[in-house]
Amino acid sequence: MAQGKSDQERRRRPRVKIGGGVVAKVQTVLHAPVIDLSVTGALVEVGEALRPGARCTVRIPLSAGIMLKLGARVVRSTLVSLASKGTSAKAARYQAAVEFVDVTDADAAQLSAYLDRLDGAVSAEISTETSAKL
Repeated sequence: MAQGKSDQERRRRPRVKIGGGVVAKVQTVLHAPVIDLSVTGALVEVGEALRPGARCTVRIPLSAGIMLKLGARVVRSTLVSLASKGTSAKAARYQAAVEFVDVTDADAAQLSAYLDRLDGAVSAEISTETSAKL
């Protein structure tokens, strides 16, 4: 601590202790190469385990400036590799199967058309939310 000041004294605004009942949601965005893709779901590769049953959002770039945003549920998450990353750190890679949920007919049609013309690698973003009780 700088010059003997406590954490509270260095804050611009005081913090108030919460006795519970307040929940914070933290969103994580992961870059996810897509292994396979269908109108009903996808298999993606990510750097952390996704909890089965967790809700997430999958963003698939259909073309320049057009991003398809789909709600999804994690079906399973499996560790597929664990490699050394420097001295002692390990870099884990997981494959997660996600099932798209509440897909509109318009979104399904867009994804189907995209799959029909797909040529090459696909990458997506996976956004997950974690709730923490304060």
